Amino acid sequence: MKIAIVHNTAPGGSKRALFEHVRGLATRGHRIDAYLPVEAEERYLPIREYCHSYREYGDAPASVGGSPLTNGESGLRRRLRRLLGPDVNDLLRDYFWVRRQRSRAQALAERYRQIADDIDRSDADLAYIHQCNLRLVPDVVRFLKRVPSVVYINDTLRRAHEWVAETATDYDALTETRFRRKRRGRIATPIFHAWPEEEDRAAADNLRRAGTVLVNSYYSREAFLRTTGVSARVLYLGTDTEFFRPIPDAPRAREVLSVGALRPEKRHEFVVDALATIPSESRPSFRILGYGLSDGKGGWTVNSQRLRQRADSAGVHLIIEEEVSDDRLRDAYRNASVFAFAPYLEPFGLVVLEAMASGLPVVALREAGPRETIRDGETGFLTDARPEVFGRALLHLLDDGERAAAMRQAARQDMIDRWTWNRSVGELEEVLTGALGSR
Repeated sequence: MKIAIVHNTAPGGSKRALFEHVRGLATRGHRIDAYLPVEAEERYLPIREYCHSYREYGDAPASVGGSPLTNGESGLRRRLRRLLGPDVNDLLRDYFWVRRQRSRAQALAERYRQIADDIDRSDADLAYIHQCNLRLVPDVVRFLKRVPSVVYINDTLRRAHEWVAETATDYDALTETRFRRKRRGRIATPIFHAWPEEEDRAAADNLRRAGTVLVNSYYSREAFLRTTGVSARVLYLGTDTEFFRPIPDAPRAREVLSVGALRPEKRHEFVVDALATIPSESRPSFRILGYGLSDGKGGWTVNSQRLRQRADSAGVHLIIEEEVSDDRLRDAYRNASVFAFAPYLEPFGLVVLEAMASGLPVVALREAGPRETIRDGETGFLTDARPEVFGRALLHLLDDGERAAAMRQAARQDMIDRWTWNRSVGELEEVLTGALGSR
């Protein structure tokens, strides 16, 4: 098959899924042609070497920064806050941030229109489209006329439907103000909520125009069915069991490991609180590998500062590492004793598979994607969202060496038997062949 690839995916599990699918399809003899907006992240796991042709569209966009819920404050912002007061300052900041996001979305839509036109004029059999950082479902889907599309989405419509507007104070990344309390209740800031709602509507509309929709879990399938009416097909991801593998009989540190961006929805604070329930004489250290930890200027983000302060006050020894290599990631899996996974309604959680392939038992919350990858009591533990319960599960695996060894072996074998990339790519190939046959 001649497959056109489109994506604008951020570093992390979504980009690894794209990379492994592209590499697997190319290895199986399919021709891959990449059509990417210039802002697509290609420094992390680049796909160029597996592509027959590789095109980029547009000029590098002006940065609009992260969400106003997670940004730190510059000196100018602090001065404006003192001059205008926090409420007016927040309203103006939200307004200009939304304007910049809309401008960026319009420019990106034009790039996707050009990409769709070029794909339609090419000899591509179909387009395989991964998600977009901005739109979730890329606008290229709505512009394609001749070539059928297969869309793979690793997330759900969280921005307006789930995260972050409706969450509790513990997940707010900023210092509390009266204005922000109203923001979460949708009372005072329709400007702030207009953007995620607009984005989710656009994503839902694009999703309905796709020929075939693939998602990474049954949780994701149900979420899309509930919010868009689209009945997606589940295509589970995999892990590289040759790369992520334990060292037999190697000692492991008394350490709990988490992997994920330092954003509120990853809930590293919850793991800190869980570790704080363990008596100090038995308490392990806590290591986080991720990104978004520093502000790029020698300082830490708001989220990093809050997490460090929380760990210090709880007496938890916290180690954080940013943007590590795959080799360092593998070493961290091999060295830790338990993997902790507590994000807010994580649709799948690719790092869970990597941890288990490395012989690392997992303690996760009994919600969303982990319910489909972890066999409770065999390859890890699924717990309620209470720090004391989560902490007891961590301590059990840290202190019961025999039980932990059995779980490590079971987790590793389960990944070999059911969760390889070869299996995932094989199922994807069947989907693409079916989509081509029903063109």
